[in-house]
Amino acid sequence: MPWPLNALSLLLLVFLLKPALWAQAIDSTLTNPLSKPEIYKTSFDCTKAKELSMEEAICQNEDLATLDLEMAQSYKQRLDFAPAPQKSRVILSQERWLKIRNSYNVNPYHGDPVGTLADLADFYRSRITALRSRRVDQLDTPLPQEYEWLVRIAPDGFSKKEFSIGRGYMGCEDPCKSKPSVYRLLSIGGSGVGEMPGDINTPFAQLQTMLSSHGWSPCRSADDSGNTLVDYFKKGSKFIAIRRSYSMGVGNGIGLAITVSGPLSDPPGKMPPNPTVTITSEWQTYSSPDVGLQVRYPPGWWIRDDSSDAVFNRGTKYLTFVAKDFSGSFRISMVPKERWNRSVSQPENARRQCFPYSQGIAGFPSQACMQEGEAVWDDVCHRSLDSVEIDTGEYHLSFQPTGWGSFPDAAGQYKFTDLYEKIISTIRVR
Repeated sequence: MPWPLNALSLLLLVFLLKPALWAQAIDSTLTNPLSKPEIYKTSFDCTKAKELSMEEAICQNEDLATLDLEMAQSYKQRLDFAPAPQKSRVILSQERWLKIRNSYNVNPYHGDPVGTLADLADFYRSRITALRSRRVDQLDTPLPQEYEWLVRIAPDGFSKKEFSIGRGYMGCEDPCKSKPSVYRLLSIGGSGVGEMPGDINTPFAQLQTMLSSHGWSPCRSADDSGNTLVDYFKKGSKFIAIRRSYSMGVGNGIGLAITVSGPLSDPPGKMPPNPTVTITSEWQTYSSPDVGLQVRYPPGWWIRDDSSDAVFNRGTKYLTFVAKDFSGSFRISMVPKERWNRSVSQPENARRQCFPYSQGIAGFPSQACMQEGEAVWDDVCHRSLDSVEIDTGEYHLSFQPTGWGSFPDAAGQYKFTDLYEKIISTIRVR
């Protein structure tokens, strides 16, 4: 859902998201999880594009980069040949168009799961047509009529000059039970009122009252265990969603989104990248004699040891392995059997099922556990293999790849990508 986010808040969001959602903050079009995307020539300097910005996304998309060059050339020609009285209008219209373009909710690390890039490409094409037209009125780029209405009803706390355009799923049903439809969306957001972290409950209550007076009915609420709440409202065939996010670190936030189209065709699903990985002599080896663990991992990754010497955690091992470009990561935990508690709490919106897994670890039979739950930020149902686990007799060992470390095969069964299968195959325990 296209809530307005600046680069800093999006970066913080990416690192704070739970593993199930972290998958959706990585560019799913990468063919090699350890490579960097190609940069294409555009009308602006891609080396100066802000991180996580819409411009950075254009730089990494060949079709959009080509359209950007074509648009820039059309603008130059229109400005060069415009009569003197029209030049200022051409310039102002281009500035407004660029502001709207920059509001499209696309960035290079989110992929394009709902087809927003297609809308942005159409936005470019319509601008090229307008610039090549002789009609002055074609230069104006209107916003959806819902924008002025959102600004009128939004209470204090909202930024009424900033907006976001994109696509997203909306519906009144749990997306894990009934897949919602995808719509074009327009949204505005804010940081609440008063002192940090900001009061967002007061503007939310005001919005509820306002929507009720306009004939909107509440139809569903979703939450991710206290950090984010999304409430959905419906009127006829249109939907509204209000998002409240709570964070003491970066401040509370509130967003308001409305559908500006009817249901759109759902983009065809894409198989996630699963390149074949070869274990080479460059792979590094981690050893922990205290618990009898050894594992190999690709070069260029770093390790964080979160094990504790506290009495309660004595004898446990908590390790995180992360690629330096954040294109992959996994966790390994080893907990003494007497301390292992299988009733580990899960988020209220998540469900976890375990079943025997074909690939064992270090000769021990293993089970894989799949997690299913609503990705509240995106209004979709997310499924992934959360972990593969073994019982060594002395320890409970759990291997947990990041959320994009698994995928459904042709039979609809979930399995780990080749990268994680190869890493799992290197694990040794005494």
